Amino acid sequence: MDWNFRNKIILVTGACGTVGRKLVRTLLDMDVARVCAFDNDETGVFFLENDFEGNPRLSVHLGDVRDFDRLARTMSGVDVVFHGAGLKHVIVCERSPFAAVQTNVLGTQHIINSALSCDV
Repeated sequence: MDWNFRNKIILVTGACGTVGRKLVRTLLDMDVARVCAFDNDETGVFFLENDFEGNPRLSVHLGDVRDFDRLARTMSGVDVVFHGAGLKHVIVCERSPFAAVQTNVLGTQHIINSALSCDV
């Protein structure tokens, strides 16, 4: 794999989480063409947009990895995907196993299928 992200369009899922937000910031400090930040947290999306307001290389998208069509539309034209979306707290997953499987398993499958269909 070529780890040179120069002039690449990068999609970051889970962009409003702790790791995702740091990754977005790190990528924007690099010579990438654009970072597409994708997250289902409306408040997080709002604050992410405010934190990087005016940066023309950032596009922020409210969406969910469980929504294949929305994900595929966002992934169109992307060169690299960093997938960080998911339910991570074990107690939440134990209490909501259907949501955990839908997000962590089906959502990851949607990432893979979208990447394949978009030639990422």
